[in-house]
Amino acid sequence: MDRAPPGVRAGRRGHAGSFAPTGILGGIVNSTLDNNGLHASGWQLFAGTFAFNVAVGVVTQLVFGRGRTQQWAGSGFEGPVTSEVTLSAEQVATLGAMLALVLGTTVFSLDTGFLALSLAAALALLFRRTARKASQEIAWPVVLLVCGIVTYIALLQSLGVVDSLGRMIAAIGAPLLAALIICYVGGVVSAFASTTGILGALMPLAVPFLASGAIGTTGMVIALAAAATVVDASPFSTNGALVVANTPEHQRDDAYRGLLRWGAGVCVLAPIAAGLVFVVI
Repeated sequence: MDRAPPGVRAGRRGHAGSFAPTGILGGIVNSTLDNNGLHASGWQLFAGTFAFNVAVGVVTQLVFGRGRTQQWAGSGFEGPVTSEVTLSAEQVATLGAMLALVLGTTVFSLDTGFLALSLAAALALLFRRTARKASQEIAWPVVLLVCGIVTYIALLQSLGVVDSLGRMIAAIGAPLLAALIICYVGGVVSAFASTTGILGALMPLAVPFLASGAIGTTGMVIALAAAATVVDASPFSTNGALVVANTPEHQRDDAYRGLLRWGAGVCVLAPIAAGLVFVVI
């Protein structure tokens, strides 16, 4: 079998493109830097985090994917069986709503949350029977996790905790050590929280250090973004929690333990790798 923890590959694929200038994480980073008078190349941020996630995916496939390849070869499996796919009315409407959401937020600059809720409400009115079933499939613990961490981070920011930590890191005499500490803070914190919710606090944490000019802004931002997102398959973060919540009950414990081991390993290795590639080199 493929010994990679369930959901790890999906999480990497999702984050590989999430720092595009039109992506939500890319928007969070760029807007935070702009609000603090700093600038980083949006396309370099996208390319750097994309390449880092691809590299992690290749390494993970080499480490965990050999068993699956050998199993296919031994069983004579030649590839997936394809069949004709027919879309239902609900699926067509949902795809149309997703397209409307992308166009509305990127072209017309509409509020993402309000537009998404409006489109969801319209779909629920059109397909009421499907909507009742869909609401039962929502991973509500994950929703509470994301809402809770966003509220908690907002409280820390209002109390000045984030600014205080940022000034303490900026006061460290060795720039490379300070950069590594920031990457580790980003990786460890993100492994236990929603990356989308926590990233808005991680960037202000690095602002005093970046403003000092000791380290290049774009390289440091790419390293922090890569370290904070590659750990998102942890069972305590958004992607990992979604995987655990939607895993069949008899497999849930194994999925949880696998993702936990994966998250612990990446928390140790990813920050130093990102700092070495994007800050030192």
